[in-house]
Amino acid sequence: MDVFQFHAQAFATAQQLTGNCPVFTWDGVDWLAIPNGALLKKNLSVGGFSLDFDLKLFALVQQFIDNGTAEDAASLKNLMLETPLEYFGDSYKIVSVNINTGGQQIEILCNALSQGA
Repeated sequence: MDVFQFHAQAFATAQQLTGNCPVFTWDGVDWLAIPNGALLKKNLSVGGFSLDFDLKLFALVQQFIDNGTAEDAASLKNLMLETPLEYFGDSYKIVSVNINTGGQQIEILCNALSQGA
């Protein structure tokens, strides 16, 4: 087991142990996730605006593979980009999907639909 697999396994264990892991709804299915943050602003910084996302989630790729939605992280990324998701009743548009090193997890970056994402 490499460090990426170990981290993914620890992630999955944490989701199971909490008993009430947050979910987001994408493509009509509820998916387990670990939220990382939410910002409802764009910052003006030296050189222009810095892009902040309204919602950042992490999810294990394996749940999408087990469900038959995707073959691997790369295909999942292509399926998710520019599509809507819901999180705690709010609607978002996925604007970036990053595959973490090792391909075990994805980082989903979204902007609120109400913010003109």
